[in-house]
Amino acid sequence: MAAYEAGQFPAEYRGSMFVGNVMTNIIHRDIPEWRGSSPWVEKPTDFVSCDDWWFWPVDLQLGPDGGLYVADFYNCIIGHYEVDLKHPRRDRHRGRIWRIVWKGLDGNATVRRLAFDTLIARRPRRWLNIRSGRRSSRSYGRGSRPRATTCS
Repeated sequence: MAAYEAGQFPAEYRGSMFVGNVMTNIIHRDIPEWRGSSPWVEKPTDFVSCDDWWFWPVDLQLGPDGGLYVADFYNCIIGHYEVDLKHPRRDRHRGRIWRIVWKGLDGNATVRRLAFDTLIARRPRRWLNIRSGRRSSRSYGRGSRPRATTCS
């Protein structure tokens, strides 16, 4: 699942949740409504559908360029329990990463390639918060420990 908080798609996409459904081979867009403190989705809308039954959108992430990145397991066997791990049809060489970007209503808008430094400068704030949190948590494993506090 990925929360869209960037500016590469039109403004009406901000706040949308994109969810990969591996059972239906569809990525759907949820537009949450808040009911008190709980998000509620009345009905998801199909965002990307595929008639290739090997398409398994197992992870979605918002990239620093504002694009939506999809990890596609791409395998004829998705279930790990009902099919032997040594089954000859189990694919160990494929898998795809899709980048979804907005190209305008007519499909002709140009998507520019940006240098890495530019991508980092334009990354969404959430992307920065997640990455810095991961870096911080990794540093604790290298001997530094958070200071213990007591509450009264």
